[in-house]
Amino acid sequence: MNEEERTKEISKGKRRFVKILRDAGISKDRISLLEPLITETAWMKVKLQETREAIGSSELVVHYNNGGGQSGKRENPLFRAYESLFKIYLSGFETILNELPKNGAEAKRLEKEKPCNALAIVRAKHEKEA
Repeated sequence: MNEEERTKEISKGKRRFVKILRDAGISKDRISLLEPLITETAWMKVKLQETREAIGSSELVVHYNNGGGQSGKRENPLFRAYESLFKIYLSGFETILNELPKNGAEAKRLEKEKPCNALAIVRAKHEKEA
């Protein structure tokens, strides 16, 4: 991904977060306070995509040679970097989502869809298929 594509994806991610917050009734001032976190979270999402692509074309284990007779195999550092970035991304994502009202229309809709037992799951599945 080149720099222009990266910038577009980050902007797209920021707009998506801001729209969700705005639609939930979060004030412009509050969104403004969250903007640095929104920007960093959108950036991390793009970096995760890039890292995932790099991991897709590399090995799980890489060979190393530190010189002085030290060589062997080790875990590919890309996996550790991805894991670390993903944990930080989730933290930012959760922080943004925690700004959403807990009793909003979306929360009520999700609560209604939440099955309470196995019979409710089967009924919901049949209703969707019908």
